[in-house]
Amino acid sequence: MEQILAIHQQHFRDPSNVDAECPVAAKSTGFLMGAVTRESLADFCTQSETKVFVARGGENVAGCMIANFIPPEELQDVVWIDPCVRGVFLKNTKQRGLLYMEQIAVDKCHQRTGVSRQLLKFASSTLPPTARMHSFISIKPRLNEASISFHRQMGFQLEGFFQKDNFWGMKDYMSALFIR
Repeated sequence: MEQILAIHQQHFRDPSNVDAECPVAAKSTGFLMGAVTRESLADFCTQSETKVFVARGGENVAGCMIANFIPPEELQDVVWIDPCVRGVFLKNTKQRGLLYMEQIAVDKCHQRTGVSRQLLKFASSTLPPTARMHSFISIKPRLNEASISFHRQMGFQLEGFFQKDNFWGMKDYMSALFIR
């Protein structure tokens, strides 16, 4: 658990301080805006709706992915690019055939070695063949270019946007919804 928390801290950017300069490394490798504590990680591991996938690199954790199934009512604020996709998306969510990738992070010693791809591939293999995956990626006030690029390379498509005036203490927050 300590190694997963350490990896998370390598990529975490405090959403209450979005005006702080984002390090160049974070721009090329992406970042996380949701805090994970020892307690929240323990909760993730005990919730039946949440899956924690871990990739090992020798004796150490190379990367991790936290994913879960979310209820359809949590998607009511999404603005869809194509309204037809909304119906399919919500139908799959109700059938538990849609996995939400909440966070994916790789230890900086293992970056650019395919760990994220392997985590995503393994997570996909645990789902029914008709299931889909989705992720919300920050675009405002801080753009997560590296994450958008990764998701597009992995076959995710932009399907909508989520916007809130005040989200995690950020004003005028917006994220892009990608689905695969």
